[in-house]
Order: sequence, then structure tokens, then C-alpha cells
Amino acid sequence: MAMRIPRGYAVDRPYYQEISKGERLSATEIPMTAYTGLAHMRVDELHHDPVVLEPGTLVGLATGGPASGTLLPAMMATGFNIGGTAGRVSGALLQNGSSEGNTNWGLPGGSSGNLQLVGDSNNGYVKPIGVIYQPIYSFILDSKFTNYKRNDNVGVVTNYVIQVPVTNAEEANIQAGDLVMVGDGQHHGLGWTSTWNQHKLAGRYARYDSSANLAAERVVGRCLSRLHLGVTTESAGNTLKTAVTNSTFTISTQAQAAFKGLEKVQTVPGLSLGGSGTGGIPGWLLGARSSGTEFSALTILIRL
Repeated sequence: MAMRIPRGYAVDRPYYQEISKGERLSATEIPMTAYTGLAHMRVDELHHDPVVLEPGTLVGLATGGPASGTLLPAMMATGFNIGGTAGRVSGALLQNGSSEGNTNWGLPGGSSGNLQLVGDSNNGYVKPIGVIYQPIYSFILDSKFTNYKRNDNVGVVTNYVIQVPVTNAEEANIQAGDLVMVGDGQHHGLGWTSTWNQHKLAGRYARYDSSANLAAERVVGRCLSRLHLGVTTESAGNTLKTAVTNSTFTISTQAQAAFKGLEKVQTVPGLSLGGSGTGGIPGWLLGARSSGTEFSALTILIRL
């Protein structure tokens, strides 16, 4: 029999973990804010608020266009799409199927889902300055409601060792010792999170490639280690969380050693509490997507 979890009370564990001490900073004397036009990545169901930047995302300050001076996911390719094709970021992508993304919060939807912000000579690129370490809610809430504010300032970390799950083909190429740079992803929003090779998200990681556009300015650190988490019989691109739920995940001996027999700790499936209910994998790595049949995690020294 399934477990009933009251709305908004499920364990919420970002797919990001801080490993060692670093620096938390703000790039300006004026509090940094995220661009109000960013589409949401998920919904905080307890408060029913949109989260637009997730922990582990590389961000930078836009230098042109309507987002100038505000934070966006770091993006060094040409063109930045805040929501996908027209109408891609809409309430239909939310579980209740309503149009709340646009009507309740004023987030991009319909024809406004397409907005080129960076990548040409007039608007510039979004060069990385650090990593988001907490969920950032849409700053459009400040202008939409006179009595409501979720974030006063957005902070980033640097000189930090972090661990993140491998989520796309670029990250799957990163090995221990490799220089790490901002990937080629140029999409952002809930509509772009379902596939492996297609629609890589902005602000994610890639192995350094000297032939990449503005390669030297894209470097964000070095991979300290790559951890093989285990294998699945699911189709490539599915999340580790899905594989655990479907009982198709087998933990690796490397992960068992790294997490000290966590699979022996009895936890309830579906709650993301590390233990038997997560296949012995900590909750912050359940967002890993399979490359072929394998799941992996990266430990990265962020140094900007």
C-alpha cells in the first residue's frame, strides 16, 4: 500500500551537497537579485511558490538585454531560452494541470516563453561568478504582491568543494582531474528537464574543451573525483530516484564503500531519506540520470 504524504511535506532535498568550507559572497554592494523573467524549475507546494534557481546551478550577471544586472544561469553559447518554444513553460507542466505559472505568478508562458537575452554583440554572455547554494524563489513575487518577499539577496559560493549528480551527456564525460567549465546548455525552465541528451540546462557542468566558445572564461574549477553510484535496467536518461522507486537500481561497491552501508539503514521509500528507501544513495544524488545504464556523481572544486 502506498504512503500518503500531505502536500508540501515530502522531504525536499536539493541535488547538491557542500563538502568543504568555501567563500559565500555577493558580487555587488547592492543586493543581487535573479531576473524576474526566469521560468520556474519546480513549485514549493507547501507555500505554493515558484523556485527559479536550484542549488548547484552556476550563475552570472547578465550584461545586456532586459535581464541586465540581474542573475541568470551561466550561459556562454549563443541565445538563451527562458522557457523553450512558445507555451512550453505553462501551467500544463504542473501536476495539477492549471495555468497558474502565468496567471498566479506572472511567470513566462505562451508566446513570452521565448526570449533571447544573451549571446550576441548587443547583449553579451552570462559569465559564471559562482554557484547557487539554496533554492531561489522568483523575484516577480515582489512586484506581484505588495506584502510578499521570499529572497532579499542571492548569494553564491566559490572556492568550495561540492558534489552534484551527473544529469546530462556533457557531465558524463567529466573524469577525475579534468578542468571543469560551464556547459553548452542554453535552456531554463520546467519544460526542459525530462531528457538526457536533448535540451541541456544552462548553468551546468562540462569537461574543459579549448575549442569551445570563450573557453578560458568558462572555466569554473576542477573535478576531484567521479563516483560510480550503480546501474539500472531502466531506459537511459531516467533518474536514479525513478530507478529506486521501480526497484531497478543496483548500488555499486564503490558507492557502498563511500556511503558506509547506508542501504542497511531502514527508511521509508518515497521520502528521499537516505537509507534502504533510496537504495543506499544519499538524497542529494537521487537526481542523477543514467548514461546508458550507469549513474554517477561528481565532486568538483569550484574556484572562480
